[in-house]
Amino acid sequence: MQTGFLDVDLDAISVHSDLVGLEGFKEQFNPKRFAPFYESGILSESDFDSLQKAYENLLYNPDSYAIMIFHLACGTKKS
Repeated sequence: MQTGFLDVDLDAISVHSDLVGLEGFKEQFNPKRFAPFYESGILSESDFDSLQKAYENLLYNPDSYAIMIFHLACGTKKS
């Protein structure tokens, strides 16, 4: 597949709770964000339950750790 871009570059940036704390991750992993996927059938009940348990663990386990990886792409649009 051609995108029409030149000089395409890809990168990944990771952010983890040892650097920025858990506070910023709490909203990202809040099960309420995933409820529409469960309600529309994209997530199974089992998957949604697992999300809720993982979120509770994030909140209450003192050994909790979180990481997010952001994928970035950039390029120059052909004229």
